[in-house]
Amino acid sequence: MTREEKLLLLLGMNQLESIEEISKGDYVMEEVKKKLVDLTEDANFIGLYDKEEADRRELNDRTRYAEKLGHESGFKEGQLKIAKNLKELGTDIHTISKATGLSIEDIEEL
Repeated sequence: MTREEKLLLLLGMNQLESIEEISKGDYVMEEVKKKLVDLTEDANFIGLYDKEEADRRELNDRTRYAEKLGHESGFKEGQLKIAKNLKELGTDIHTISKATGLSIEDIEEL
């Protein structure tokens, strides 16, 4: 196996025993192994990964929340439009409330 192939293999591994097996007998690969092990134990490096992951989760949460608000806002606008149309047609306010789920106060304001 070439050194390049070993490097690619090392970067994809997560078990120390396998990394040791591949790097055995090759000085350069032993140095790479040491660096990989040092990085996995480096609190600052781990913290960077954790921060990126936390930022990614927060962005996903904010996106889902914004989508939910947009959906709810659009749904409410649709309800109000229907209620207004029904009110203009002379439909009883209590019937409009039952049909749309809007409060009587909301319907009276239309």
